[in-house]
Amino acid sequence: MLLYRFDDPDAFPLIASHTTARAVSLFTDARHPDRVGVEMTRQPGESGDLVATIALPFRSIAGQPETLRLAVEADGGGAQWYVEAADAGGRAVSFSLGATDFHGPGTCAARLHAATVEGVSESPSTPRNVDLPIQFQRLRVVLPAAAQGCRVHLASLDVIGCVRRPADGIA
Repeated sequence: MLLYRFDDPDAFPLIASHTTARAVSLFTDARHPDRVGVEMTRQPGESGDLVATIALPFRSIAGQPETLRLAVEADGGGAQWYVEAADAGGRAVSFSLGATDFHGPGTCAARLHAATVEGVSESPSTPRNVDLPIQFQRLRVVLPAAAQGCRVHLASLDVIGCVRRPADGIA
């Protein structure tokens, strides 16, 4: 099920940046006029991870979701991508989609059972159950300290599995 098509930069604003203002930008260009792009460039003297957060219009899913998949065109910059959400219990949930360490079109994906859930330990013996429905809130990108920059065109975010949209007011 398609959750988001990243075709309108006004629908996906940059809401937070833990770096200099010049280091992170959203863009569209002639090559992909129908896609929002994210560009991060390390400025002289900057160290540590560069982090940017993009707002997602609230959308919820229920059912039996299995995998989140982010379709992109990447430049091999190695940025790490996360989707942040809230579950039905109000807990913060984070899905690590992996890195865009490849060149050209590709996908980053996360199994939903591997989510990081607020207040639940990372122990393998402790199940990290996410209470459905899930409401998506943000897309976070982290440029690791070892990377100089990245430029990524976002295409879409979808969910694979037997899913449905819950009735209004559920999540």
